[in-house]
Amino acid sequence: MDHITGRLSAVDGLYYSTSFLCSMPPPSAPDRKAALLTLLSRVAPLFLKCYGGGLSHDELAAFDALTADYKVGWHLHRLRAALVGGSPPPPAKQIKRRLIRASVWVVALRR
Repeated sequence: MDHITGRLSAVDGLYYSTSFLCSMPPPSAPDRKAALLTLLSRVAPLFLKCYGGGLSHDELAAFDALTADYKVGWHLHRLRAALVGGSPPPPAKQIKRRLIRASVWVVALRR
């Protein structure tokens, strides 16, 4: 995880909270790395939501130990699907809506 935060802290244009960036002088690379590591250790799903798109497949594998947390598993599934180039399967609620719409059309066509 230290390697991941170290690499991300060197990326230009990476999102950080406004309160963090408003400090004077601007945060150095070690400060940015420490902030990323703190976020990762406290709220891994939020870290994956904000910064997961910039991680490689190997870096995502480091989060496999945390998949017992539903939110981490959900983000990993989405990020891996995006890396492969496919789209992740739609959520169950979206599938249910499609089925309802399709059944309404079938009923309307039968009349």
